[in-house]
Amino acid sequence: MKRIVFISFLLIISVGLLILSFVLGGEDDGLKGTSVALTTTTTTTDGSITTTTEGVDSMPASEIDNLWAFYLVNQMNPLPPDFEIETAIIHDDREVDKRIAPYLVEMLASAKADGIYLKVQSAYRSVEYQQMLHEISIENFMKDAGMTEEEAIAATERELALPGTSEHNAGLAVDLNSRDSWELTESFEETDEFAWLQENCFKFGFILRYPKDKVDVTGIIYEPWHYRFIGVHHATQLMESGLCLEEYIEKIPPTE
Repeated sequence: MKRIVFISFLLIISVGLLILSFVLGGEDDGLKGTSVALTTTTTTTDGSITTTTEGVDSMPASEIDNLWAFYLVNQMNPLPPDFEIETAIIHDDREVDKRIAPYLVEMLASAKADGIYLKVQSAYRSVEYQQMLHEISIENFMKDAGMTEEEAIAATERELALPGTSEHNAGLAVDLNSRDSWELTESFEETDEFAWLQENCFKFGFILRYPKDKVDVTGIIYEPWHYRFIGVHHATQLMESGLCLEEYIEKIPPTE
């Protein structure tokens, strides 16, 4: 009798572990299908913060969609001093503008369904955090490359937008990487993840923001990992045009 009870106990434990393994397996990206809980944080200029949690079930339908996101953020077009943002946490501590969260969630889930596991390595950054990254970069260039401060500043600005001029500060950009990789390098363009993004990112409103052949226009090095949300309509048109965002907006102003 004791033997039967013991075997039954082992069976229960085994089944429990199997179920737990099924639930946890393959969830490295923190997503469970296209329905996730988003923690929303609103930060205002007086420093007050409000946090709420809600569900997002699917990407909203698109038409000429999300025109609010169709604008430039770069060195010539910094965010206004009174800029405010309401962010949503996708998973772990990665945040984006709340309005683009459903699109990003569905893009990651769609990639996963195709056997492509994308990791959000970097997303929203506060202006203060961007400033800290800038200072670290300048210091590293001076220390490791023997640059003067002026040279280090110039080198940093080719790789990292000034505080207040980064799309990450606006909550509209994400740096995507392969699930098992942590370095953001040009070699990402050789991965299946990059190939999938080139075929599909525009369907979810995202564009490759800093193409290899547009460095002289964007002023930023080629970043095959950096994707910017501008809405499905304009993302589709831009990707088909072969233009970068600066060129596209000059051709089709944000009022259209």
